[in-house]
Amino acid sequence: MNPRYIIAIAILTTAVSATAQAPSKTLALVNGEAITEAQVTTIAASELAALESKKAQNPTTYERDKLVIMHAALDSVIEDKLVAAEAARDRITKEQVIYSEIESNVPTPSPEEVEAFYQANKSQITIPHDQAIPRVK
Repeated sequence: MNPRYIIAIAILTTAVSATAQAPSKTLALVNGEAITEAQVTTIAASELAALESKKAQNPTTYERDKLVIMHAALDSVIEDKLVAAEAARDRITKEQVIYSEIESNVPTPSPEEVEAFYQANKSQITIPHDQAIPRVK
């Protein structure tokens, strides 16, 4: 075989290999750690698949809907990394961070507020009053 062909094949193989293994685009950095497009796409895979199946029905909003899904997945990854970093810093679990930063700061509604919410939304609530009230709290 001609040495020129061997060199040409080697160059093409290297180029194809490099293209196939190209690093995923970095979408965000959290504490110096990259979040890649591949990671976000993996996390959003089921929603993207559902969107893809509906693409033919609504092609005009497909790209916008895809961006919304990707942004939500990216936000989720960023949030998870920030909570994990805070948990590691404070040597507690992520669940404890969420409770201390979010859940403990949300006041429990009064019985009057719960009843008012139920009355304002009862046309949309499909379960009986006695079952709905504990869930509203």
